[in-house]
This record gives sequence, structure tokens and C-alpha cells, in this order.
Amino acid sequence: MESCVLKIGTVTQAIRARRLLSARGIAARLIKNTGGAEGCIYGLEIHPTLFPYAMQLLNENHIAYEWTNGSR
Repeated sequence: MESCVLKIGTVTQAIRARRLLSARGIAARLIKNTGGAEGCIYGLEIHPTLFPYAMQLLNENHIAYEWTNGSR
């Protein structure tokens, strides 16, 4: 199954985002990406069908993110 990843800079913001999404019925798995030039980046892995709603919720709650399609 392909998944979508919301990259969120800090663990605090990633946990805040996961709690927000969970409260709205969206399951999200906290992940950590330690490779690359970006350094340590946290994010949430979300099922693709829930992705548009998740992005809407994060935007409404002023949580900054970048999204990728299945890569960490």
C-alpha cells in the first residue's frame, strides 16, 4: 500500500499534528527521517485517501508541513 508523508520539522509539532488528526478520526504514524541534507525531520505517514482532509486540518490549525508521496 502506498502512503503519503507529511514532513513536519520538529517532534513537538509532529505530535501536535498527530493528536489533532487523531481527534478527527485520521490515523497517522509518527516517523523520523534522519538521512539527507535536511538533517533530522519528523513527519506523519497517512493513508492517501485521508490526505486531503489531513492537509486541510493542518492548514486550518497553522501547522507547517511539506508533503511527499510515499518517501521518507
